[in-house]
Amino acid sequence: MAEKIKKHKEIIFVLGIGLVLTIAGLLGMSGMMALPGSVSAATDTVAVTATIESWISVNIIQATLPLGVLVTSAGGSVIGSATTSVQVGTNDTDGWTMTIEGEGSGAAGGLYSTIETHLIGTATPVGTGVDGYGAQATTTESGVSINGAYDLTGNTVGLIPQGSSPDIASGSAARALSHAFTLTVKASSATDNPAANDYGDTITLTATVIP
Repeated sequence: MAEKIKKHKEIIFVLGIGLVLTIAGLLGMSGMMALPGSVSAATDTVAVTATIESWISVNIIQATLPLGVLVTSAGGSVIGSATTSVQVGTNDTDGWTMTIEGEGSGAAGGLYSTIETHLIGTATPVGTGVDGYGAQATTTESGVSINGAYDLTGNTVGLIPQGSSPDIASGSAARALSHAFTLTVKASSATDNPAANDYGDTITLTATVIP
């Protein structure tokens, strides 16, 4: 009886070893191939695009330049002067140029009175007791240059013509919209000009990218 029990134990042991090896083999195979219902990887691509458009902008900080009284009630002559900051911005790497033009009256431009139909013509220099009107420009900004016709001091001014647009300033590179140069407008009048409080001009500054 003891011998039969021993043989049964050996058979059970052998069967157990076989079962263990079978399970191990199945587990090994499951690591090599996907089992039904398992997740597989997948990839794809998406293209990203963007556009940067060309732009240029001009901003004159002071919308009105009051030159004040040019001839006083006592008959005295005064040189009027007013200043503003001109901002320029562009993303054009070649830079920009800016022109200046007046409204005035006639090709020479000037301070005009619609009531008195009288023109204080553009002249240089301005001075007490004489008709004079024009502009100056200065800058300390890197890459910004002032046309020599307006890079002036004292009572000498550059013309602000009507019907033509001379360059007043230029830049050599792209820049954020910020201060580019300072524009100063000056005027004077002969003491016998007709009285009116509406002498004026509209100045247009136009910036263009360099092609």
